[in-house]
Amino acid sequence: MGANERGFDPEDIHGFVRMLPMADAEIIRLQQEEGYVFMQ
Repeated sequence: MGANERGFDPEDIHGFVRMLPMADAEIIRLQQEEGYVFMQ
């Protein structure tokens, strides 16, 4: 469930946080392009 669906708008979030339209796609990009590892 996204932030918007929970009633949050971008201006409600701290300035150091970047809101993304699809977090799963960003996780994949970070793994493939920047070498990050996703751990649960």
